Amino acid sequence: MLFLSPCNAEATCLLWTLKLTSDLYFTNIELESNCLELVNAWNRSSQGLSYFDDLVKESLRRKSSFVLCCLKHVKRECNKVAYCLYYNEMYWIEDVPIEVSSLIHHDVISLHE
Repeated sequence: MLFLSPCNAEATCLLWTLKLTSDLYFTNIELESNCLELVNAWNRSSQGLSYFDDLVKESLRRKSSFVLCCLKHVKRECNKVAYCLYYNEMYWIEDVPIEVSSLIHHDVISLHE
């Protein structure tokens, strides 16, 4: 199975996110991941031959459809909002979901520790 690797799962989610935001006609997006391997592969324009590298290459190809599109690394402790959205099978486009509003403060505080 291809999803056995957490990096493959993160790369798949990144590609899905790029497809969704493109379909919604977003032009500027900033993405975050706690998967340093994914962020590094994205920033160096991965040229490998693995399934993971194929996902990154396809994501980079889709990146060109945006005016601004960046992927930043965040520590897992600063990513509680993302995990809440994932575990509740939700996504956040405009208004802050009530389920994550209290976690935003936690993530901001964790960034500065």
